Order: sequence, then C-alpha cells, then structure tokens
Amino acid sequence: MTREAYRWLGIGFLVAALFVLGFKLFGNDATAGSKKEAAPETKTAAQTKEQADWKKKYEDLLAETETAKLEKEDKAEEETKKETSKKDESSKKDDKKETDSADISIGSGEPASDVAKKLKESGMISDAEYFTEFLRNNGYEKFIRNGTYTIKKSMNLDDIAKTITGQQ
Repeated sequence: MTREAYRWLGIGFLVAALFVLGFKLFGNDATAGSKKEAAPETKTAAQTKEQADWKKKYEDLLAETETAKLEKEDKAEEETKKETSKKDESSKKDDKKETDSADISIGSGEPASDVAKKLKESGMISDAEYFTEFLRNNGYEKFIRNGTYTIKKSMNLDDIAKTITGQQ
C-alpha cells in the first residue's frame, strides 16, 4: 500500500471511532432505560424456594464429590507411603547383601570412560570422571586390556588401574 492509502485508512478508523463514541455518549438512552424499568423483577415465593432447594442440592452434591476426591487422595497417599517403606526395607536388605567385589567385563577397544562408568555402576568407585582422569594422568589409559576382572571395593584407584591393565 502507498503512504496515501495508509493515511485514508487511518482517517477511516478515526471517523469510525468517533462515530461509535458519539453514539455511546449521545445515543438514545431513554429507550434503554425504559426497557429496564418496564421489566421489574417479580419473583414469587415459590420460585425463590425452588431455587434455594436446587442450590442446596447442588452444594450437597459438590461437598460429597469433594470429600470422595479427598478420601481417594488420602488412600493413594497411604498406598505410596506403604510402597516406599517396602522399597526402603528391601533396599536396606539389598545394601546388606551388597558384595564387596564385582566382576567387570571390558570389551576390546573400550574407552576408559566406559570402564569407569561400569565401575561406578557396580559401586566400586564413587566418581567415574575422576577415575578416568586418574587413568589418563598416570598413563594407564592406553594399556587397558579386554577381559573380565574381579574388582574389590577395598581396592584403591591404583590397584584397580593395575588390575584392568594386567600389571597386577
């Protein structure tokens, strides 16, 4: 559109806005006011009582559904608490059964970071990244051999490195 077309469009919007404003301000309010006054609210006692009864029934139904919902939530909460307590008990038993050694299988060409992850998953080391850096810094990284090794939890990092490189 050209600049002139935008100007005419803006003028059109301005005229329309002024027309609506003028109609609202100076419109025929007498007819609107008389319609409101012509239809007074004439509620009978029967209508009011019936509405009150329906309102009471609705509130009662709403209260019943809310209490049922809360009861379901409470039951679900209790069940989850029971399940978590059972899991905690079983994990405590598993902790007691946890062995002090693990068999780690290393594939041919497997990187040190994967070996460290396996050791961390088995619980033999606490930090896989630290162990990977240890292997790299001490020259063990290039000498990791494939095979299955038994790693004990009591072994220090140097002993584990020597075991998986075949130096021990």
